[in-house]
Amino acid sequence: MNRMQPKFPTASLVIVALIGLLAGCSSQAGANEPTPKLEEAATPSASASANLDEQTCLAFGDVSTILQNAERARREQRMTQQEYDGWQRLATRVLGRIPTSGDGPVSDAMEVLQKLAPAIPNGMARPTKIGTAEWWAAAPIGEACARAGYQLAGEGFTGG
Repeated sequence: MNRMQPKFPTASLVIVALIGLLAGCSSQAGANEPTPKLEEAATPSASASANLDEQTCLAFGDVSTILQNAERARREQRMTQQEYDGWQRLATRVLGRIPTSGDGPVSDAMEVLQKLAPAIPNGMARPTKIGTAEWWAAAPIGEACARAGYQLAGEGFTGG
C-alpha cells in the first residue's frame, strides 16, 4: 500500500492551531483588568443616565410635535375626529418607545406619562388621555428635562 504523505498539515490541524492561538489571546486580553462586581455592571453610570435623559427629552419632542400639530389641525377643522384619534394613537406608540434610564426625575416623569397613556396597537380604537390637560399635569416632563439641562422642543408645521 503506497500512501502519500501530505506536504502541509491538514485543514483540521490548522483550525485546531488557530483556535488554540485565539483562545490564548482572549484569555490574556483582560487578565490584568479587575472583574466588575455584579451590581456595578448592572448599574448605569451617571454619564449613561444623562445620555438616556437627553434621548428621553429629545424623543418626547417628537410626541409633542405630533400632539401640537394634530390638535391645531383639529381646532381649525382641517382634520376630522377620526384622523385626530389616529394621530393620538400614533403618539401613544411613539411615547411607549421612548427610552428611560430608570433613575431620576426625567425617567420618573416619562414613566408616569407612559403609564397614563399606554401604547394603543395599530387597528385598535380606544380613547387615550395623551395630550389632555390632566396628562400634561400628571408629570411635568418639561420641568424635569429643563432641570437636567435639556430643553423640550416640538415643531409646529400645520396651519398658517
